[in-house]
Amino acid sequence: MTDVFYEHEMPSSPEAFGELFASPSEWLSEAVGSISLRAERMDARLRARFGVGHTSLTLAKRVRIEVTSVEPRKDGVVIGLRWEANGYSGLFPVMDAVVQVSRLADDTSRVVVWGRYDPPLGRAGELIDRYIAHEVAEATARGFVEAIGRKLGEEPARLVV
Repeated sequence: MTDVFYEHEMPSSPEAFGELFASPSEWLSEAVGSISLRAERMDARLRARFGVGHTSLTLAKRVRIEVTSVEPRKDGVVIGLRWEANGYSGLFPVMDAVVQVSRLADDTSRVVVWGRYDPPLGRAGELIDRYIAHEVAEATARGFVEAIGRKLGEEPARLVV
């Protein structure tokens, strides 16, 4: 199992996050497109850095994100997600993730994205994950939080971790 963890503070309330994820279809597909493009750019940069850019097969890594649950909590909300690639699904991992939003102040929330996935393709997949794919997964988590911030009409605040 491989973990992805990203934490951010944002100038928004947990209730705003809960409302946003209660009806995600209107904004989530646009956010996913942006996240997918970011992952593909990150992957291309990493491959070039490792010297395999011109000789490697490039597969589109468009992702699909499904909101599996929205659970209001005292001073927060927990959102369950399932993150997977469209097409070539056996070549890319499926990540189950949780977005936990906790109130820090009236107008500030702590947003934590934590996900887990098993790299596909056995030992070869583990090596690819270690040197390239895990950075792409982390970039998509950051991109997802940034997309949420844009939708809420606010820029993400400072990086916490």
